Amino acid sequence: MAQSSGIVDRRRIPILYRFVFLYLEPISVLIGAYLALFRPTTYLTAVHALPPSADLSTAPTKYGPTVNVLLAQLANVYILFPLLERSVLGSTQDVRVWRAMLRALLVADVGHLLIVGNISADVGLQLFVRLREIGLADWAKPLCMIIVRTAFLCGWGLLMERNN
Repeated sequence: MAQSSGIVDRRRIPILYRFVFLYLEPISVLIGAYLALFRPTTYLTAVHALPPSADLSTAPTKYGPTVNVLLAQLANVYILFPLLERSVLGSTQDVRVWRAMLRALLVADVGHLLIVGNISADVGLQLFVRLREIGLADWAKPLCMIIVRTAFLCGWGLLMERNN
């Protein structure tokens, strides 16, 4: 019979991670969905960052049917992400499930950041060099989420439970 090390193969999800991934992130993504669907000019201006010298009075106020359909589809995906995240992560304390979900979302965050860099600043991977010319909304949220997801995936703050 093998001796027990006293450590249970289960970790608790710290409250900071639960707060960020079950409440803060889903709410912020739903705000993005609302903007894409009901405030397209605000949304497009926010995600297509213009240099500080840009004239915002030339921003279009009406969009054709193709752009409207694309924004509606984007809003739908923005609604799907927090529903999946909240449903999956909210239903378990299993770190393996959390890691699988957060790993997939991390890939999406990196993709989002690279796409925003290519579209907004037309600088490709130089995105990180020219942050001043790119809007705060474009890089701050994905970069913060990349940091928090990476911290979780590295195990920072995850404490092993002990049998005593």
